Amino acid sequence: MLGTAFSNAQVTDLPDAFTSGGTVWFVRAGASLSRVSGDGVDATLDTWRSSLKKWTFNGDFKPLWGGSLSFGFDKTFGSSSAYWGMELGAAMRGYKAEAKWESIGRIELTDSHTDYHYSKKQNQTLNAYNVKLVPINIGYKFILNDMMAIDIHVGGFASYDFAGTFDTEYEESSFSVYSGNRKLGLEANSTSKHDSSDNSQKIGDLDNYTNYDFGAIGGLGFWFGHFNIDVCYQRGFISIFDVDDKFFNDNILLRLGYAF
Repeated sequence: MLGTAFSNAQVTDLPDAFTSGGTVWFVRAGASLSRVSGDGVDATLDTWRSSLKKWTFNGDFKPLWGGSLSFGFDKTFGSSSAYWGMELGAAMRGYKAEAKWESIGRIELTDSHTDYHYSKKQNQTLNAYNVKLVPINIGYKFILNDMMAIDIHVGGFASYDFAGTFDTEYEESSFSVYSGNRKLGLEANSTSKHDSSDNSQKIGDLDNYTNYDFGAIGGLGFWFGHFNIDVCYQRGFISIFDVDDKFFNDNILLRLGYAF
């Protein structure tokens, strides 16, 4: 019983190295919410919006859920709660874009009419896997008591995509109903049509795709003993596609960690 109590105390108390100039090793894993920003997003939406000017358009770029896993260390500056550290791991990045065009109306004819509904859909999904290095991370732990601390940190990162896919989906459908014309002896009828296609490419086969990225990262964490919850925002500085209109990756990470 004494051994169990001692072990629990060691886990629920903050590591001594937080204020002793020592090194704390940790592992973190969690979810990521990745999206793209930049003038390339606006340019793409403008192109889609103007492609069928008389049709109703609805579309946007949306975030994509993923995951992350990393190992790292923090080393305090002497007895201060300030520290520097490094982190290495694997993560995901990407986005999802959805576009839909619709044309709904009625064509009036003599003693008859035709109701119609045309629609087109186009989806894009980029899902890439990378190795990520945080070569420098500077932070400060605000020690609340022997068990709890608030952790604020900023740094830089570099990543390289080693695998992933770019998936596209296209769907087109039409439906029309002709009311008929009794004077001409024409009966009511309806017609419909549906076409769809899917395509998946490896990121290595994409033209103008940039596998690497570097940028800034900042976060806020909370420690309870050796356990940690950390929320980070990551901003990439290199466009995902090497084109005139840029697509930058933004990533929000929610991670759970444990210090050894």
